[in-house]
Amino acid sequence: MLRFVMLCLMFGFAHPVIGIEPSREPTAELEPEPAWSVANRPDHFRKKRSFASPGAIEAWSDRVDRVEEGFLFIDGKHIPCPLEIKTDPETGQLHANGIPLWFDDDIGQPRYRRANAEPSRQPRNSQWVQRRLVQSLEGKRVVLAFGQRPAQFVDEVDFFPSLLNPDPTSQPFTDMRDSILDPELQMMVEQWLVSYSPSAELVEAAQVIVDRYDKVASENNAQIAATTTLSRLTYPMTMFGLIVGVYTFGHLMMTTPKSPALYPNANLLEMMSQATVVSVVLICAHAALDLTWTLLTSQAGQMREINPFGAQFLENPRALVAFKAIATLGACGLLIGLRKHRAAQTACWWMCLVCTILTFRWLIFSSMLV
Repeated sequence: MLRFVMLCLMFGFAHPVIGIEPSREPTAELEPEPAWSVANRPDHFRKKRSFASPGAIEAWSDRVDRVEEGFLFIDGKHIPCPLEIKTDPETGQLHANGIPLWFDDDIGQPRYRRANAEPSRQPRNSQWVQRRLVQSLEGKRVVLAFGQRPAQFVDEVDFFPSLLNPDPTSQPFTDMRDSILDPELQMMVEQWLVSYSPSAELVEAAQVIVDRYDKVASENNAQIAATTTLSRLTYPMTMFGLIVGVYTFGHLMMTTPKSPALYPNANLLEMMSQATVVSVVLICAHAALDLTWTLLTSQAGQMREINPFGAQFLENPRALVAFKAIATLGACGLLIGLRKHRAAQTACWWMCLVCTILTFRWLIFSSMLV
């Protein structure tokens, strides 16, 4: 306690006023404390900023980006790849294979300092523009440049159908034209596409891209249609599967393979022959239900075939139907022809049981997916 009091007294006498030392003369006047401002504030309160060194800026100015794939059109001419994108260190002008390109000062989305602040007036630097151009060319976008107007980025999904079929009333042409904000540039691009005659190599490359997008669109449409059909037929197929499954299960319980030694007075041959015919009919019903469910769920993207042999037929529904029909009808025909043989009767009974289990499996998975 005594030490604490002594320390307090020492600090109190050493600093009676912050920033002012005590005077030995009792009549000395205290100097007023200077007011702080931005100009005279201490150095340790100043915010330290780091700027890029001139060497780093020169290193970036000498950078050359090489683009192996992409589509660039300058003044209506296709510039084939590879493209060398470089910024002139003196003027900051962007060049592609030595041809100058112009861009907006604030290309892309406006930058904001705060949520309620005005957009930044600082223009995008040449480094950002060069990166943006390279990323657009590599990111499946077409770059159009006419004269000293700012270059325009267009999606290839709209550009290449318009290039192959320059119909101003088509949907791809309309979407591409609407993506261009400058009305004068819209007219220039429209007039250029209508009168442009692309080379054979460009037509071939454009056709490959259009076919790829058409394939994806057709697959998506087929998947949507299959999903709609599956959702509409799920309940009828579920009820049909329940009825057929329960009836088949009861039929199998009543017509189990019997030994003649246990039933000497019964006409087992005639009884088991009739049961085999009924079992064959039920097998065909289960096979039809399995085929329908397989086609709908695979086309809807809700099932993946792990059997490598069966997975080859999922991409071709007609081949799958033909394969299932030949295999099922061939096996059922053999069972009908050999229905009076005990081995065929036993095989038909077990085959009908397996088909019933598969139907119940479909019912369970269908309920889980719904």
